[in-house]
Amino acid sequence: MEMAGQSRAIDMFLNFPVMDMNRNAIWRNPSAVPQDGIDRMNSFWGDESWREAAYAQHPQGNLFGAPDIVKQGNDAIVGAWRESGHPFLCVRKADLVSHDNTC
Repeated sequence: MEMAGQSRAIDMFLNFPVMDMNRNAIWRNPSAVPQDGIDRMNSFWGDESWREAAYAQHPQGNLFGAPDIVKQGNDAIVGAWRESGHPFLCVRKADLVSHDNTC
């Protein structure tokens, strides 16, 4: 571990916690999510921008009130993480990982 720290070059495999997110924070009804689930997502994601990735307005809208909110699929959430620019990660789709050193 000491040598790894001194090298300043470490590869990391992140097992993206999709199941945990779906069980504890990203629910179909976002207003029902418990605060501890929200806090965990904020801690993992780094801020509350995960909500923009996790939820979108229903494409058909709502004529009789506020637009319905629709939970996005896992691929959309993982894609938002990948595109978020987290400086310490280079996340690639598992099926597209090449054996070169590019992201």
